[in-house]
Amino acid sequence: MTDIKIAIAEDHTILRNTLSEMLENEDGMKVLFNSPNGKELVDKLASENADIVILDLNMPIMDGREAMVIIKRNYPDTKVIILSMYHTQHHIEKNLTKGANGFLNKGCDYKTLVRAIKEVHETGYFMNEFVTPKLLEKVATKKALQESKTYTEPFTNREIEILELICSQSSNEEIESKLSISHRLIKSHKLNIFRKSGTNTDEELIQFAIKKGYVEMKV
Repeated sequence: MTDIKIAIAEDHTILRNTLSEMLENEDGMKVLFNSPNGKELVDKLASENADIVILDLNMPIMDGREAMVIIKRNYPDTKVIILSMYHTQHHIEKNLTKGANGFLNKGCDYKTLVRAIKEVHETGYFMNEFVTPKLLEKVATKKALQESKTYTEPFTNREIEILELICSQSSNEEIESKLSISHRLIKSHKLNIFRKSGTNTDEELIQFAIKKGYVEMKV
């Protein structure tokens, strides 16, 4: 039987190292590495293919939310288990929609973590008091609606220019300077871009632009 390959991203050194040591001693599990932030995690994933990432959300340099977007975009077969102190229903639903496969409170016992790793590896999800069948059904419906969104109205040349600048993370002030257009006009163009792409945030727009080939994917 092939070992489950695990990567851990957690900024608390004692917790990170303790989890690594304990999971390394579990039969059928291998800890590839642990990282103190999301940036180091995604850099290491480029050369070490993990089956499961145990991911803290609040970390310096690059937090878990941003790291998960990159993981799901570049390594779709890698599953993510969120380990967090925050567990409101809205918070959990949002992270499941973005691709999380399980959600654990940091106060959970070690046996629950081990069970979550095994179940996520085997079935794709870990069901508990946070991740219920009803919630998964709701998330699946939401994802299907998002994926079905397509634009029918083409972008203008100016909108494509602004789209590319948004994807390069330029601010409105920088866009205004580079294109020599007013702040009001930029706002109007951005509203049209969001409407045509069926997105609501810059993050969703960037994913749309990558998927549709407007910009190249960068990690």
